[in-house]
Amino acid sequence: MIHQPDYWQVIKIQTPDEGPIFKVFATWVGGYTQGDAWKLNSGITEVRFNEPPYIEFVGYSGSSYIVTNDEACYRTTAWTGSVLANIINKSECEVEILPFNTKWSKILKNK
Repeated sequence: MIHQPDYWQVIKIQTPDEGPIFKVFATWVGGYTQGDAWKLNSGITEVRFNEPPYIEFVGYSGSSYIVTNDEACYRTTAWTGSVLANIINKSECEVEILPFNTKWSKILKNK
């Protein structure tokens, strides 16, 4: 399945046994009749650079998240940001949001 969120961020989850896992936190902006939505992917297994300005993050489940490589899109909405903060605060592992200027092609090599 292909997902194309409006906004996105990558989180790093430091697990005690497996080392770091990287995941896309995706946000879709709702409208008048529908609220914002979010999804956390299964974990990044591959990073592809598509025709600029897009990046494709492939997950363990086979799903792809195609995101705009623009710092203005590297964010959440107020509501999805509170969801992400809650995920981070309740996690038993160390979780951090990676900065936009992360070298995405290298995150999996540095595990």
